[in-house]
Amino acid sequence: MNRPSFSRQIRHAVATAAAFLGIAATVPGAARADLVFSVQSVSANPGSSGALDVLLTNTGASAATIGGFSFRIATSPSTSDISFTQATTSTTANPYVFAGHSLFGPVLNVTTGSFLDANDVYDASNAGATLASGATLALGHVSYSVASNATPRSVNVSLTTSAFTSVADQNGATLASTILSPAGSIRINGATAVPEPTIPALSAILAIAALSRKALRSRNATAV
Repeated sequence: MNRPSFSRQIRHAVATAAAFLGIAATVPGAARADLVFSVQSVSANPGSSGALDVLLTNTGASAATIGGFSFRIATSPSTSDISFTQATTSTTANPYVFAGHSLFGPVLNVTTGSFLDANDVYDASNAGATLASGATLALGHVSYSVASNATPRSVNVSLTTSAFTSVADQNGATLASTILSPAGSIRINGATAVPEPTIPALSAILAIAALSRKALRSRNATAV
């Protein structure tokens, strides 16, 4: 079950609409840029928590100006073994795209649970962050938790298509983008096995047991 933060959801919706929808209506067409969404691949143990970064890479020949973005992250197929809990600007794999200029940060998400929605806008009108050709910047640091009874395996992580995952320029025009499929993965590690006693260790245990029995028989004989 996903839990929206209604106050943040309303604030994000109003700000996003003002920053993008109204402006984009005056733009004749989508600006062009070869941008690729992806997700950092990580691993975690059952019953633990972790985090990963959502990334944006510019594969085009020229720089792109990023004025805002949104994304929905989920597992594919959906599983109750992974729950997404928060998205922030504290990225680790790459610098945050709007570092020092985030309108919504540091917390970016408006939902949590089996999927997570997040978005942000550059904090100045008709301006944005420059994503150089061949460069990668992060769009959010997403925290998650793993169920204690999770089955060890690799879980694919997806970014839902353009209805929820998109990027715009400084004028609010949608930039052409691609989403890797799968965008990334979370490997759920297996339980740590308890090692069997080695042969020398087992021999030592048997020797101690034999000495204990001998000492006990000696005490019994003395008592008689």
